[in-house]
Amino acid sequence: MIRNTAAAIAAASVCSVASAGIVGGTTVTVNEDLGLISGTVNLVGDTANGQDAIGFYDGLSDASNNLLNEFVYSFTVSQLTRLDTVLNAQGGDIDTYLLDGPGLGCDPGSGKSFATNAVAESLFDFETVGTLGLLLPGVTYFYSVDTFSSEAAGVPGATPTSSYDITLNLVTDGGGAPAPPSFTDLGVVADAFVPFSIDTFDTEFDTELALWTASGLLAQTNDDGGPSVQSLIELGQGLPAGDYFLALGSFDTEFADGFGFTAGDEGGAFRLTVNGNTTTGTQAVGETGLFRFTVVPAPSTAALALLAGGVAIRRRRA
Repeated sequence: MIRNTAAAIAAASVCSVASAGIVGGTTVTVNEDLGLISGTVNLVGDTANGQDAIGFYDGLSDASNNLLNEFVYSFTVSQLTRLDTVLNAQGGDIDTYLLDGPGLGCDPGSGKSFATNAVAESLFDFETVGTLGLLLPGVTYFYSVDTFSSEAAGVPGATPTSSYDITLNLVTDGGGAPAPPSFTDLGVVADAFVPFSIDTFDTEFDTELALWTASGLLAQTNDDGGPSVQSLIELGQGLPAGDYFLALGSFDTEFADGFGFTAGDEGGAFRLTVNGNTTTGTQAVGETGLFRFTVVPAPSTAALALLAGGVAIRRRRA
């Protein structure tokens, strides 16, 4: 149902604090399922055709934001993919969010519902392009086009809906560049599709991080995601099995597909932690450190059962 009054829109995103129930359900309402997508996808629509069921996006925005009607797409990809977005046109002021799950929660302080699985955002405040990071095969993603308003719903001047024209570019190839000739090998750091994080906490200088696939696809970057000026890459769904490359640079380092980078202008002692395993060292001013790590296939249920049986047998013989 299209909500065309401010009063209806205002009521929709307020959840029941007493019961922690959400108006419209406890999961995100999907307005259009795009199915399996690849290449370039153009999205043209209006948030008036959606609903105001998400008050904010946990970890990316908060209850003070005036987010009104949203239109939500769902989709999957068949291979490791980077999602880039381009804003071609908007009638009002839209913010966009990527979710890797459909959950909704209820904030008791504000009474607003919030998306619990938000992983990235493109707000298009100063640029018309954005990168939402890495997509994994086998995961259903949700792309929410939301309406930002300078005034809350029901207040004169509020703009509850907006038209939009957005292009999704799904990039899967880093150009086939050869691997960097020199790097520090961190070895196996995780099983496939097991969540882990990468950070530079307690490094002496302002850091930037980049993650590439083995083919040179720039999968993810981060500047100040950690405390102060330290970097943090969170891989909430883990990674497929394979080799990956990391770059640890300083402030103002620029990264590109094909293992490309331009050096920053700081240096000093660094501390790089990948899934709880820490590597320390020193980088000269302007130096960018390169590292490789490996993600291995997760043990199958049968293999784990066989291993457990073998351990039990050995114990009986002891």
